[in-house]
Amino acid sequence: MTSDENTLPGDHSFILAVDDDPASLQVVARCLQEHYTVRTAANAEQALEILRQRIPALVIMDAMMAEISGIDLCLILKTNARLRRVPVMFIASSGSPRDYKAGHDAGAVMYLTKPIRHDQLLQMVGLFAGKIARRN
Repeated sequence: MTSDENTLPGDHSFILAVDDDPASLQVVARCLQEHYTVRTAANAEQALEILRQRIPALVIMDAMMAEISGIDLCLILKTNARLRRVPVMFIASSGSPRDYKAGHDAGAVMYLTKPIRHDQLLQMVGLFAGKIARRN
């Protein structure tokens, strides 16, 4: 890893998606898999196991999950020296001002609400993963 503060850690083609709703997780993975290597996790524990093995360019997750919420997982990542610079993007069902604030206060770079358009997701992921995804 370089010492340049503008360089993000991780593999710029690797995205971790975390959601306890299998259908939502599948939508995100299918949207991104043509342009990125996508790993999925059904909960925070699975996500942390993947993160112990590999640092992604971006973590996309639901803000509200059972057991450990996405907000709490984001806080865990931001206090970990190895993972704190990995950008986190929330895609959540609720988009109240309070939810947006909680996401940003936890350290997220973006808080989007479902349903999300595929082109919008690709654009945001390209921005935060350090490259612009090309469309075929």
